[in-house]
Amino acid sequence: MLMTPAKKRILVAFSSLLLVLGLVLFVSDRFFTDYSTNDNPPIANDVVPEVYYEGVITYISSSLYPDDKIGYSLTDASGKQIILLKARDEMLVVSEGLTARVYGKVSNTKDGKSKVLLVERVVINNGSN
Repeated sequence: MLMTPAKKRILVAFSSLLLVLGLVLFVSDRFFTDYSTNDNPPIANDVVPEVYYEGVITYISSSLYPDDKIGYSLTDASGKQIILLKARDEMLVVSEGLTARVYGKVSNTKDGKSKVLLVERVVINNGSN
């Protein structure tokens, strides 16, 4: 296949146009895009710190807090309620009746009358600690 001079000029013009267009896009991307890294993300004002409470994990009727689906509370040795407990998995079920340290974030019930600990982990106390 032989290329005529006209086809060569069209091919060179098209290649040059693609090269110039690519260069323009590359320069404009570098010029208009901010690639700075943010090693320290902003801290939200509503960040709730993790806290812990110690006591006995006690079952309570879920009908007491039906909107919140709460079925456990943490009580002291005399049976007085310290805080309501809520978890995403079955960690409270398997820890029922045991003395433990529960870690999580404090929130309010939907009616705003009580505090509830959204439990993230449970550390069960054995007789030696």
